[in-house]
Amino acid sequence: MNIATRYAQALVSTLSKQDTSEQQAAYEGMKQLLQVMTEGKALSQALQQSVATDAEKLQMLATAAGDIRQDSWLGRFFALVIQHRRENLMRNIIHVFLQLYRSSHGIVDVRVETAASMDAADRARLETHLAQKLSSTVECTYKVCPQLIGGIRILTGDKLIDASYATQLETLRKRLQSL
Repeated sequence: MNIATRYAQALVSTLSKQDTSEQQAAYEGMKQLLQVMTEGKALSQALQQSVATDAEKLQMLATAAGDIRQDSWLGRFFALVIQHRRENLMRNIIHVFLQLYRSSHGIVDVRVETAASMDAADRARLETHLAQKLSSTVECTYKVCPQLIGGIRILTGDKLIDASYATQLETLRKRLQSL
């Protein structure tokens, strides 16, 4: 078991003994922190530089995670990570934490790709339908992929539903070539 996994498991274990609002706050904070780290490399680079003090690193993490309180469980967890010089593992810790949290709370992560942006009503209908089909709470991440031409592609775990025009056209092209 690697170090990032141990840290993530410890956080999940600790949070499981806390009230639901503390668990939810930590989960939302970690999701937001991952989004900030994914959108730009500035935070990851700042955490790895020895120029920033531990207090500055803690403040950066707390702010990026949605201005969480430093005395919250997540704030104390960030302080522990920094104290033990594991800032370089933060992205991996977050990924493992989110996976463990979702698994323990029956949340299914779904990636939805469409050729054009979906409005809020269509997203809500899709999420309701997916929740019913998967018998779970779903969290959808949406991405616009113009190369799909039209239709939709849904990925959850190891399952892919590809109803895009691009795939249908490619299948047709292959059939015609085989004639």
